[in-house]
Amino acid sequence: MIYHLLEWLLDGDYVHQNALFRGTAAILIAFLVVWLLGPSVIRILIRRRLGDIPDFDHKDLNELTQHKADIPTMGGVLVLFAVLVAVGVLADFTVFYVWAGLFTMAYLATLGFIDDWLKLNDKRAGGSRDGLKLYQKLVFQVSLGVMLGFFLYTRSPDKVLALPFVKEPLLLSVPVFMFMTVVVVAGTSNAVNLTDGMD
Repeated sequence: MIYHLLEWLLDGDYVHQNALFRGTAAILIAFLVVWLLGPSVIRILIRRRLGDIPDFDHKDLNELTQHKADIPTMGGVLVLFAVLVAVGVLADFTVFYVWAGLFTMAYLATLGFIDDWLKLNDKRAGGSRDGLKLYQKLVFQVSLGVMLGFFLYTRSPDKVLALPFVKEPLLLSVPVFMFMTVVVVAGTSNAVNLTDGMD
């Protein structure tokens, strides 16, 4: 939206094409959205009783986390909205990678929503609070990695891997490229997932 407006106003000037400028502007816009909407979203989550229920199979851990009872969960909705606003304002939607990033975000957000929803509803019904099992999450993450790997490989002009201190980049075959995509997708999403909720 603003990307094309700036392109028209500045006639292809450097400022709006500069990735650093647009990245900094996106961070500021997303921060403002979260800052302005955060209190309202937290109140809505509390009113709807979408709070965390710390209940583990370890007595000491339950005592350590009892202060977290009813702290709103699913706050990622606000982060997703802020990212969508920043992307909507600054991204060039003619670029395939913008759509690939949005698809990845929507896919993993849906997976996270289902996991949180199962945790909350299972616990309220007297069941476990596990949500999705580890293998279920991995199946979804690996399938996303395979899809992304395939589409990125077919769209990318350079199927190479540049290594530090190596002059010539390595040419990647389809299986290697897809394997690396799966490892990156599953690794990064689980790295975030493992630290989620940690104090």
